[in-house]
Amino acid sequence: MNIGFQDFSILWIVFCAALAIGYAALLYKTDTKFPSSIKKILSVFRVLFVFLIALFLFSPLITRNKLIYEKPIVLVAQDNSSSILLNKNKDFYQKEYLENRKQFIDKLSAKFEVKDLSLGSTLEESKKIDYTDTKTNLSLLFQEMLNAYRNRNLAAVVLASDGLHNSGAEPESYIRQLQSPVYTVLMGDSTPQRDLRIINLTHNDIVYLKNDFLLEMKLNAFDLNNNTTKLSIEHKGKVVWTANQAITTNNQQLNVQAILNANEPGMQKYTLKASVLPGEKNSKNNTRDFYIDVIENKQQIALIAAAAHPDLSAIKNSIENNENYKVDLFIADEFNISQLNKYQLLILHQVPSSIASMSNLFASIEKQNIPCWLILGNQSYLDLYNRLPFGLKILNSKANSNEVLAVKQGDFQGFVLSNEWTELLKELPPLTAAFGNYKSSNAMQSLFVQRIGSVISELPLLSFGNDGQRKYAILSAEGLWKWRIQNMRTYGNTELFDELNSKIVQYLSSKDDRRKFRVSMPSYKIEQGEKVYFRAELYNDSYELLNTPELKMSLKNEQNKTFDYVFSRTEKAYELELAELPAGEYSYQAECVFANNKYNAKGRFSIMQNNLEELNTTANFDALRMYSKLSGGNAFGANEYDKLADELLNTDRYKTISYEEKKTDELINLKWIFFLLLTLISAEWLLRKYHGSY
Repeated sequence: MNIGFQDFSILWIVFCAALAIGYAALLYKTDTKFPSSIKKILSVFRVLFVFLIALFLFSPLITRNKLIYEKPIVLVAQDNSSSILLNKNKDFYQKEYLENRKQFIDKLSAKFEVKDLSLGSTLEESKKIDYTDTKTNLSLLFQEMLNAYRNRNLAAVVLASDGLHNSGAEPESYIRQLQSPVYTVLMGDSTPQRDLRIINLTHNDIVYLKNDFLLEMKLNAFDLNNNTTKLSIEHKGKVVWTANQAITTNNQQLNVQAILNANEPGMQKYTLKASVLPGEKNSKNNTRDFYIDVIENKQQIALIAAAAHPDLSAIKNSIENNENYKVDLFIADEFNISQLNKYQLLILHQVPSSIASMSNLFASIEKQNIPCWLILGNQSYLDLYNRLPFGLKILNSKANSNEVLAVKQGDFQGFVLSNEWTELLKELPPLTAAFGNYKSSNAMQSLFVQRIGSVISELPLLSFGNDGQRKYAILSAEGLWKWRIQNMRTYGNTELFDELNSKIVQYLSSKDDRRKFRVSMPSYKIEQGEKVYFRAELYNDSYELLNTPELKMSLKNEQNKTFDYVFSRTEKAYELELAELPAGEYSYQAECVFANNKYNAKGRFSIMQNNLEELNTTANFDALRMYSKLSGGNAFGANEYDKLADELLNTDRYKTISYEEKKTDELINLKWIFFLLLTLISAEWLLRKYHGSY
C-alpha cells in the first residue's frame, strides 16, 4: 500500500505533522487543569486529528494491490432458432434435451464460471430457450470470443446448433483467429430430404410506374428427378405470371426469370409459389413474398461544373446509385439556361469561376427558387461567390487553400448518418478547402467542420442553409473523389459515401413539411420479427412542438381487424413502439384534438415474411465439426452432454488464474478514516470532560 499526492510534494506530510504538533503544544503546554500523563494522551489525540485533517487538504492518494482470482470461463451457447424444431426430434429438444443441458451447466459450475447464452439473431445471456428466433447468426458467438473475452481466462466454448447459418458474416472468417477450443453439440437431422425450395429472389427494390422489371428466381430441387413444378406469381390475389419448370436431375439448381409490370404506385407485395411435389416434407420453403416500391417519376438533377474534375464522376455515380435520381452532367459553358425548369436540384461544382461566372444562371436560380449544392475549390471565383445570397462568405482568401479533414458536428438536425460514419471519418483523406475569413450566418447549420492539422476549428466544411424559399448546401472544399476511393478501400464498397450524397440530395430537394400534425416511420418495409416504430409531431400556430393532447392510433390488418393504441409522450413529441407483428399489409390512422381542431394522419406499411429458418432444414454437421477441428475442440451428439462434461472437467488445461490489480483512490474516501477521526475527537472530548474541562 502506497500513499502519494496528486499535485503536491510528499514533503507536505512533514508540514502537516509540524502543524499538528505545534497546535497540540500550544493548546496543552501551559494547561494546568490536567495531570502530565493525561496531557500527553490528549496531545496525541489532537496531533493525530489535526494531522489527518490538514493532510486531506492536499488530496492524498492511496494505492492498494489486490490479488484477483478468475476461474476458467466456459461459454455455453444454445442455438435458439426455429429450425431446431423442424425435424423428427422436436419433442426431445423441447423437454429431455433442455434438462440434460441444465444438468451439464450445473456440473461445470463446480470448476468453471459458466455463461449461459442464447444464440439467434442476437447473442443474449440467460434468455429462455424456446426456439423462436427467426434468424441464426453463428458469427456473433465467435465475435464475442474475440472481443469481450480476448484477455479473459476463456477455457472453452460449447456451441449447440444445427449448423444452419443464415444471417451476418460467415463464421469461417473468425475460426482461425480463436484462441480457445470450440466444442460443438450436433442438433437436428443431417439426412437430406426430398425438397424443392426457393433459395433466392433478385429484383430491383424501386421500380417506376408502368415500367417492366425483372425477377430472377433461384430454386433447388433435391431427389425430385422427372417431376415438373408449376411456378406462379400473385399480386393482390391475382396470378400475374406462371410457368412450368421441368426437373431433370436429382440435385438440380433452377434459374428462372420473369418480367413483370409495375402498374400501381406505392409499396406492392408479390408472392412466388412453387407447387408442392410428391414426397416433400417441408412445403414452407415453396413460397416467398417479395416487395417492390413503385414510384411515379425520377427527380432530375443538373450537375454543372466549371471544368472537368474527378469529383464529377464520383458525385454522379454515387447519386445515381439511388434510382430515385437522374443526374445530367454539364460543363458550365455548355449549359442552356432555358432547361433550368426541368431540374429539381442543381449541383454547382466550382461555379462561379473565373472562366464561367454564370451570372444569368444565378439570377434564374434565385427567380425560380431552385435548391442548390455549391462545391467550392481552387477554380472558384470567391469574390463573385461572396456577392451571391448565401449564408456563408469566405473573405480575403487570396487564392490560397488548406488541406482539411472533416469533423462531424453532433448538433446537426438536417438528417442522420449511419453510425459507421464515425469510424469512416477517421480514415478519410483531407479535402482542399479555401483559405480565408469564414463568416457564417446564424441560419447555417454545419454537418462537418474543418480540422486543420490537429486543431478542430469552427470553420464550416459542409453546411446547410435556408433562405425561406429554398434550401442550399455549401461544401467549401474539393476532392470528394478521394472519399469515395477510401470508402471502397476500408469497407469494400461505396455505400457510406453514397449514403452521404443521397441524404444531401434528399434533404435539399424535399419540400418543407408545413403540416401541423405528422406521423412518420423509419421504414415502410419492415422485416418480420422486427419492432415497428412510429413518431408523431404536433405543432401549434407558431409551429412550436407540443404534446399535451392524447394521441390515439388505430391499426388495421389485411383481415380488416382493428387494433387501438395510444402514443407515449417524449419530451416534446410522441412515440409508439409495437411488438412483433405478423407478416402482411397494414394501414394506420392516427388522430388527436387540439384547440377544437381535429387532426389525423394516415399511412400504410408492410411486414415482410421472414422464413429463413424454413428455407433449409437439413442440419449442417460438417460445418460444426469443422469449427471444432480448426479450434482444437471436439464434436458431440445432442444426447452426449455427459461425455462433453467429463472431457472438460477431467482435463488439466483449464486452471484458475490470479493477477494483481492496483486500485488508486483518495484517502478521504476510505470509510474507516471517518470513524478514526470521530473516535479521536470523541475520546479527547470525553477525557477532557472526565477531568473537569469542556
